[in-house]
Amino acid sequence: MFDDKEAILRFRAGDEDGFRELYDKYAGYALRVAAAVTKSKASAADAVQETFIRVYRNMDSFDINQSFKPWFYKILINECNRLMKNIFRTVYFSDYFDNNPGEAYKEEYGFEEYEELYEAIKALKVIYWGLLYSSTLMDSKKTK
Repeated sequence: MFDDKEAILRFRAGDEDGFRELYDKYAGYALRVAAAVTKSKASAADAVQETFIRVYRNMDSFDINQSFKPWFYKILINECNRLMKNIFRTVYFSDYFDNNPGEAYKEEYGFEEYEELYEAIKALKVIYWGLLYSSTLMDSKKTK
């Protein structure tokens, strides 16, 4: 096993392998902690990635006379908390329209009315699709 202090000093001296060793040592630990905090594998992976980016960028501010793990852990927990705060602030469209039904757009046409148009488009040869798409784009630019 290697010494964190030695890896940090090597990294500060320009040896990227020093950081890679820290990553290899702490990545699994960080993922387990982040998964426990966020309760989501995807959020945990995001938190770990952002944590290592912050560690990489701020390694010069780390006090080499202190233990690395508590400093790393604090950054990780702060990142998990930041992600969780952003997740809870997110409002999904379905939730918004369920809670504000007057603002939801009501579709006036039924599926049957679109089915005929869809079948006509499917019947076109592939060469006409490009022309149809191009003319639609040109029409939309004229109306703006």
